Amino acid sequence: MKRYILALMLSCGIQGYAQEQKQATFVSPFDFPLTLSGNFGEIRSNHFHGGLDFKTGGTIGKPVRALSDGYISRIRVTNGSGYVLDVCYHNGYSTINRHLNGFLSPIAERVENLQYEKENWEVDIVPEPEEYPVKAGQPIALSGNTGYSYGPHLHLDVFETETGDYIDPMPFFKNKMKDTRPPKADGIMFFPQAGKGVVSGGQKPVTILPNSTRCVEAWGVIGVGIKAYDYMDGVSNHYGVHSVVLTVDDQEVFQSTIDRFAPDETRMINSWTYGQYMKSFLDPGNTLRIMKASNDNRGLVTIDEERDYRFLYTLQDAFGNTSRYSFVVRGCKQPIEPFEHREKYLFAWNKTNYLQEPGLMLVIPKVCCMMMCLFIIR
Repeated sequence: MKRYILALMLSCGIQGYAQEQKQATFVSPFDFPLTLSGNFGEIRSNHFHGGLDFKTGGTIGKPVRALSDGYISRIRVTNGSGYVLDVCYHNGYSTINRHLNGFLSPIAERVENLQYEKENWEVDIVPEPEEYPVKAGQPIALSGNTGYSYGPHLHLDVFETETGDYIDPMPFFKNKMKDTRPPKADGIMFFPQAGKGVVSGGQKPVTILPNSTRCVEAWGVIGVGIKAYDYMDGVSNHYGVHSVVLTVDDQEVFQSTIDRFAPDETRMINSWTYGQYMKSFLDPGNTLRIMKASNDNRGLVTIDEERDYRFLYTLQDAFGNTSRYSFVVRGCKQPIEPFEHREKYLFAWNKTNYLQEPGLMLVIPKVCCMMMCLFIIR
């Protein structure tokens, strides 16, 4: 995937990109009102959801339109994403259309001939830029339900051609949708840091309900996370939350804004999340650009005074709909048990690690251990 994105960047070219990016616009992929079954950056197993899922009224075969002027850059049939069409646009962006029902002529005939020739359903074609030019609004494929899809829809990925980053497509289409519903929190979780903090008398994660009147007692270094979803008008689906900001005593300590990520960053979701909870602090080695610790302790909070600490979460979606959840942590001095571990089984995140047992020699390179260390700690 990474090699293909690099090739796509070179084929599309970047001349005049900086000027065109500011003026980039897309037409709608469909000729009917847009609704979503999934949004950009939703928490999925081991990855972020990389695009928008557009509903197609429970049916297949809806004409999918080119979003701007450009050309078809790749044509695939895969087991995972079904019929797939990539388009490179002249405005600095590229897209991937997944789970299609089929292609249009002459691409449909080319694919079918190649399938018979190779005696294989899966195909991968990278045409020359001049072979299949497209204009904004031109039908380029038919929507479907192929591949690993759980209902008819169009999955649309948008990439910044120059960088290869996944980009949130919502800003291009939100003027074609209506949303007045703010995100809603389902739970808040406290993470006492091993050997450094305690919550409610222990060092295991503690959960409370949003806007709970329950006073949580803590001491030392703790982290906080939130489980929350966004909602939209007229549909029952829930979505990922675009922006999360945490303040303590009116001072911002952490924020996350899911607007872009690189393909090799998506694995770091395993560090940022705890189940469906989004941590409001950075684990060591997590370099996700969507997150920013606003204090000097990776977003962790030190409770070292016997007083009430006022926490506030502010959640916002891409339309600006906002919700807030406040809670109090009471500083209560209490003993903190030291973190006990067998040195040989604790993998440091910032160096190469070795584990030797009878019949086993395991070497974890530095670049890999960053994530594995986190799994072991959990």
